Amino acid sequence: MNARGVTEQETCLKLSKIIADTWKDLNEECPKSFSALKHLNMIAMNYARMSEITYKHEDSYTNPSGKMKENISMLLVQSIQD
Repeated sequence: MNARGVTEQETCLKLSKIIADTWKDLNEECPKSFSALKHLNMIAMNYARMSEITYKHEDSYTNPSGKMKENISMLLVQSIQD
């Protein structure tokens, strides 16, 4: 931000665009992979998904009591009760 003289909002918008473009590339290329690499590609894809959920709106790794607690509860606790 300081080097280019842009605001925090402009920086966040640019980073959001880069992330959206990267997801498009990943979703397009993943089904095209060779069968021998599908397992490794799915590991990488799942890691990317987990990272996005963990860090998209807040640092849920450092502060898991926020949105992450709700996500885990919906996935594990509420699905068993239903």
